[in-house]
Amino acid sequence: MDMMREPSSEDLDEVKTGAQVASAFSEVLSLIGEDQTSFRDATQALNSELVKVKKTREKTSRLPWFVPYPSTICFVVLPVLLAVSLILSPVVLISSAVRQGEACLSSILPILDNSDLVQRELNDCRFCEGLTEVPKLSNLSIEDFVYKYAYSGKPIMVSDATDQWPARKQFTYQFFKKLYVANLDSLDRDAEEGQFFSYRSDVMDLYDLFMLSDERAALRGKKWYIGWSTADSLIGDKLRNYFAEPYFIPPQMIVEDDQKRLAWIFMGSPGPGAFMHLDTVLYPSWQAQLRGKKTWMLVPPPDCETVCQPLNATMETGDMILVDTNLWFHATFIHPGSISITIGMEYD
Repeated sequence: MDMMREPSSEDLDEVKTGAQVASAFSEVLSLIGEDQTSFRDATQALNSELVKVKKTREKTSRLPWFVPYPSTICFVVLPVLLAVSLILSPVVLISSAVRQGEACLSSILPILDNSDLVQRELNDCRFCEGLTEVPKLSNLSIEDFVYKYAYSGKPIMVSDATDQWPARKQFTYQFFKKLYVANLDSLDRDAEEGQFFSYRSDVMDLYDLFMLSDERAALRGKKWYIGWSTADSLIGDKLRNYFAEPYFIPPQMIVEDDQKRLAWIFMGSPGPGAFMHLDTVLYPSWQAQLRGKKTWMLVPPPDCETVCQPLNATMETGDMILVDTNLWFHATFIHPGSISITIGMEYD
């Protein structure tokens, strides 16, 4: 049986920091709608406590300088070893380099598995052949969706899928900040177990996101655009109180496994969004544009470029796009005017 240990000074600092964050957050909530100067001061205090939380997390998770990362082995150690092998003992050193290379590949291949670079089969280009635009539909029936679009690979937009969603009014930067700061354990889990995409911005994780200054959060400072997935079930359940599965997706096509039923949120300033890329997700997906205006650039795979053409799809607030991001290379651009907030999920 494990013996209980006395709490360390780091443990006590962690508890104290968490209590300070909770206190600061309570003060922010109490000042909503009151004097703006007091509210701004309380928000700054909250941000300073979040800085302490992030520093504590970094201090306990940082690896020693001498621990070799896979990228160091692949891009520094291996090339040097190969170069030396050409000068000295080809047989011995090249054998060692091959062993290092196998370790290098084994650390990278799980990331590339099923990507366009590893074991991707040639596409049947009928999914994009003849398409000149992404159709925008409304009153889409379950039957039409299932038999015409669900697994066809053809992208569509739906204009009335989010008409009854409270998320269209409720989801803001401040909404997500308050949700996560009120549930710090969930913040930690999503930061550690979820995926985070900083794209071209200097916002590197969820802690950075919720420590943005009021000016940057209001899009008056340096531009930013990010995306993340919700690994924490509490956050996922709370978010689903504000949106529903699209009305045209039948219940049997809804992903039920909580580990796979992740919500994705993309948020940020006008300008370039996601760069051109191809996904390796399990299922096709939908994304709903809850705030702002975003254009998707869809490019067919190279083996279909002679019979298919690139497409643009501009989503107004409230529109939903359904696209197989395993088939279509895609990038996004946020139009001027307001913050862009998009939420998405996969369907089976």
